[in-house]
Amino acid sequence: MLSKSLAEEIIYSIADGIRSFQRRMIVLCSSGDDKVEVAAQLVDLYIENINRAPSMLYVIDSFDEMSLGVRGLKKFREFLKSNIDFQTITYLDTESVMGLTYDILILDVVEEMRPNDLGRLIETVRGGGFIILLAPPLNQWVKNVTRFQRKLLIPPYTTEDLKRFFTRRFINKLKEHKGIWVIDLESGYANYNKPIEVRIGESKIELPPGPLFPRELYLMSKTNDQVKALLSMEAFLKEKRYVLVITSNRGRGKSAILGLGLAGLLNAAKRKFNVVVTAPSLYNVQVLFEFLKRGLEKLNMKFKEERSKEGLTREVHTQKGRVMYKEPYDAAFTDAKMVIVDEAAGIPVHLLLKIKRNFKRAIFSSTVHGYEGAGRGFSIRFLSALRRESGRTPLLEMSLKEPIRYAPEDPIEAWLYDALLLDAEPTKIEEEPVLIMYEEADLEKWFIEEESKLREFIGIYVLAHYRNRPDDVALIGEAPHHFARLLRTDDNAIVVALHLAREGGLSDEDIEQILAGFEPSGNVVPSLIVKYYPPYRYFAKLTGWRIVRIAVHPQLTDKGLGSLALRDLCDEARKEEVDWVGAGFGATRDLLNFWIKNEFFPVHISPTRNPASGEYSVIVIKPISKKAQKLMEIVNNEFKLRFLNSLYDTYFDLETEVARLLLRSPYGRSEVKLSLSKTQRARLKAYVNSMVTYEAANDAIGKLVRAHFMLKSSRRVQLDSMEEELLVAKCLQGKSWSESAKACGIAQSKIKSAVRGIVARLWEGYRIEEA
Repeated sequence: MLSKSLAEEIIYSIADGIRSFQRRMIVLCSSGDDKVEVAAQLVDLYIENINRAPSMLYVIDSFDEMSLGVRGLKKFREFLKSNIDFQTITYLDTESVMGLTYDILILDVVEEMRPNDLGRLIETVRGGGFIILLAPPLNQWVKNVTRFQRKLLIPPYTTEDLKRFFTRRFINKLKEHKGIWVIDLESGYANYNKPIEVRIGESKIELPPGPLFPRELYLMSKTNDQVKALLSMEAFLKEKRYVLVITSNRGRGKSAILGLGLAGLLNAAKRKFNVVVTAPSLYNVQVLFEFLKRGLEKLNMKFKEERSKEGLTREVHTQKGRVMYKEPYDAAFTDAKMVIVDEAAGIPVHLLLKIKRNFKRAIFSSTVHGYEGAGRGFSIRFLSALRRESGRTPLLEMSLKEPIRYAPEDPIEAWLYDALLLDAEPTKIEEEPVLIMYEEADLEKWFIEEESKLREFIGIYVLAHYRNRPDDVALIGEAPHHFARLLRTDDNAIVVALHLAREGGLSDEDIEQILAGFEPSGNVVPSLIVKYYPPYRYFAKLTGWRIVRIAVHPQLTDKGLGSLALRDLCDEARKEEVDWVGAGFGATRDLLNFWIKNEFFPVHISPTRNPASGEYSVIVIKPISKKAQKLMEIVNNEFKLRFLNSLYDTYFDLETEVARLLLRSPYGRSEVKLSLSKTQRARLKAYVNSMVTYEAANDAIGKLVRAHFMLKSSRRVQLDSMEEELLVAKCLQGKSWSESAKACGIAQSKIKSAVRGIVARLWEGYRIEEA
C-alpha cells in the first residue's frame, strides 16, 4: 500500500488533470503483488473521490491460468473494494477497442510490452482519465524479457543478447516527461514532474447557416473542426467530381465525422447512393461505421448491418443505399458513387491513386503522426501526386487540429509521441551535399545519448515509407541481429538510412524444422529458399544481410544516393565475408527497376497479393561469395521456371511491367531449349507467315516465348519493354486482345500485327526453322 499522503497526492494530480482535461500516468514498479494492490488502492480512491462509475480497461498478455498477468488480475480483483465492472482483454485483442474511450487503463507490461499496442491503447483514455503501468522493479526492468522481445530472437541468439536500447530509452522517457508518476515500490523511489497548470474554457460549437445536412448531425459534432469537415462533405451532394483530403493527429475525431457525413449523404440522396469504404484493415473503419449508425438512428433512418466472423461491421444497408467495406486493392475495382479511404497513410501511394481513378468522388483521410502509417510521408508524396492528377476535379484539403478526447497540451500525448518517435523528422538539407560518407550507426549512443540522430534516421523512414510502426523502432533497438548503416554529409546530416538484419548460418536441425513446416521468426530469406527450393536447402547455411528498409532523404531523391548506399553496403559485406545481401518488398515497377539496376535479382514472389497494399511480395538477392553465386544461378532459374508456368493462373492479374522485370536476369540458359512437335513447328511457321491466326498456334507460341525468357537477358533477341510486355500479357498470361492492348498501352487495332511481328523476330533470331 502507498502511504496516505502519497496516494492523496496522486489523486490530487488526477484531479488537476480533470480540471485541465489532461491525462495522467502512474508507473508502479515491483516484482510482487504489491503493485496490483496499489493499483486497486488508487482506483478505489478515484471512485470514492472523483468518479463513482468509471469505465475501465485492464490489459494482460494472456488468459493462461499460469501466467503472471492472470495472477495479477485475480489479485487486483481481491484487493479492489469498489464494486465495478471493467473490461479485460489481452494485447492480441488491442484492435478490438480502437475507437472506444475509457477513464482508467491498466496495462500489465511485465510479460508483454509491444510498442504498437501501447500506441493504440494509451489513446483510448479520455482527458481527466489516467493510465497505470504495472512494471518490473526499476533496477530489473531493463533485464526483464517480454514476449515481444522473445519473438525477436533467432538462432544462435539468446535473451542475454538482447540490446535493450529501446527499453532503456523508454524508461528514461517515463522519468523525463510531465504528468507521469514513476514509483518503485521496492526501493521507495517516487518521481513526478508536474505539468504546467492549464485551464480549459468551454469551446462553443458554431453551426453553419442553412446547412444541407440535418441540423441534428451538426449538433453531434464535438469541435468546430468537425463542423467544418461535415460542411465540406455537403459538396458531394452538388459536385459530380470532388476530392476531399482530411488529415489530423490522432484523437481529433476524423473517423467519427466521416460516419456522420455518410449518414447525411444517405439521408439526402435522391437515388441509390452506394459508398465504398476502405482502410488497411477492417478494424480501422469501426469508428466510422459506429458513427454512421448513430447518425442514421438520430435521423430515424432504418438500416441493417452485416458483420464479419470477428463481429466487426463490414456493411450497412439503408433504403437509399449501402456503405460497404472493401480491402484496398478490391476498392480500386469496385463500382459505387464514391469512396472513403480512412488511414490512407497505411496504403501505398500508387494504390491510392488507382483507387482515386476508379471514382469521381473520393475522400482520403489520414493520421499525420500515427502508428498505422507515416502520415507526414502521405502528405508529401500522395498529396503532391494528387494535385498533379486532379486537373479540373475540385480538390479540398483540410486539417483537424482540435483534440476531442483530451486537451491540446496533454502531457501523455507529448510523452507517447516522444517515446515512440511518432513525430520524428529528418534534418532539413539547406544545399546539395558535395561529400557523402558511408558509416555504421552507433545505435546505443543514439538511443541513450544522441537522440537527435535517432530522430533523423527514423524521420527519413517516416517521410519515405508508406507504413511505419513503433515496433520498427523497438526492432532496431532490441533485436541482436538487427543493425544500421547510413550515408551522411560532411556536416553530419543523415541522407540515407539502412536498417539491416543478419540472416543465415542455420544448423541442419533448423533447416529440417523449416522443411517440416515450422516458420521461425527472422531468417526471412533462408526460410523461403528452404521452403520453395528444398534441393538447395544448404543455401540456409550461408550467411547474409537482409535489407529490412532503405530510404533516401526526401529532398535528395533521384540523385543516385540509394544506389551508392547499396554499393557501399555490398563492399562492406564482401570484406566481412558475407555470402549474400538481400531484400524483400512489395513489387512495383519503380522498386523492381531500382533493385535490378543494382544487380539484385528475384528468387521468390508471394502466391497472393497483400490485401492492404495490393502488391505481391518479392525477395531479391545479390550474391557476394562464389558459393552464393552458384546457388543464385540455380535458384533464379528455378524461380523463372515456376513463375513462367504460373502467369496464366496464379499471376494472371499481375501488372505486365512487373512480370517483365521479374524475368530480367543475367542468369539462365545460353541457348534456346525448345521442345516442339513437328505439327507445332509447322503451325508456328504458318503463323509467322500469316497463314493461320494466333489462336491456331498459341500452344507453340507459348513454348517459344517461355524459352525466350528462360535465356540470360544478354542472350535473348533484343526486344523493347513494350514488346516484352505484350508477350507476357497475351502469350503467358493469356489475356484477351483488348485486355492485352490496354495493359501495354497499344491501340487495339495494332496489337495482332504487333504480336505476330515480335514472334517472327523470335522465330528468325533463334533460327527455329533450322533447329
